[in-house]
Amino acid sequence: MEELTQSFLNHVNRKNHLKILLPEKPLIACIHYGESTCCISFSKDLVRNLCNNEWPEDIDIEITLPHLVFRQLLSRQVRLSTCLQNREARFKGTFRHFLLVESLLWLGSGEKYTA
Repeated sequence: MEELTQSFLNHVNRKNHLKILLPEKPLIACIHYGESTCCISFSKDLVRNLCNNEWPEDIDIEITLPHLVFRQLLSRQVRLSTCLQNREARFKGTFRHFLLVESLLWLGSGEKYTA
């Protein structure tokens, strides 16, 4: 799963047209999938995985979903809004943050990831 997550982050960082969507101040998203948790910092400077670093104090977004659904989100097989409608995921944060994360998940790459 870490390889798939890193692939997504690399794609987002390479897409300059997505940088205009990102905030100046880092936006921290914690994703709880299965028994694991991943924290991602989204900012104009860099989109990066915080899971291997110290745990962030200020979390802006929390997403809880099954492991398989997280894999499907990262591989563009399903949209976050569909997961919420089907009650496969829970989202805690503002609607604006939801739109940003869903857009990044969907637009982060022109092709589906494989891993």
